[in-house]
Amino acid sequence: GCEYPTVNGAETLCCYLRALDRCYQRLKKKTGTTGSVSDLADYAVFHAPFNKMVKKSFARIRYNDYLADSTSVVDPEGKLSKFRDVPMSDSYTNKELEKAFVIESSDLYKKMVEPGDWLAKRIGNAYTASLWSSLAAILE
Repeated sequence: GCEYPTVNGAETLCCYLRALDRCYQRLKKKTGTTGSVSDLADYAVFHAPFNKMVKKSFARIRYNDYLADSTSVVDPEGKLSKFRDVPMSDSYTNKELEKAFVIESSDLYKKMVEPGDWLAKRIGNAYTASLWSSLAAILE
């Protein structure tokens, strides 16, 4: 036995993103929303162990929006269409897909997520409190 837990970072991130997908899909079903995340809320807050995770999380939400309705994302050059048929199990580790949706989501990220992520950027990982500190940052 080791005194400290062993963490597989890549698997942990995939597990988090799978849970995020399911939660977002359940939220859309529960609210009857067929549009994008911006139709559901004014702001979005996420667990924030590091800021890149927050960006990846919001990009994942936008990927889900794209799969539900490709017109709900900004893609004037049609560069995202190649990701439509990526098997869901492969999408969690597809770095090209991730990067494309981080770029696509950047303007909406500034509007919906940045108001709550400034505190996490300053104090770092607050573990369980990271979600709550992001919510407090929006209310500040």
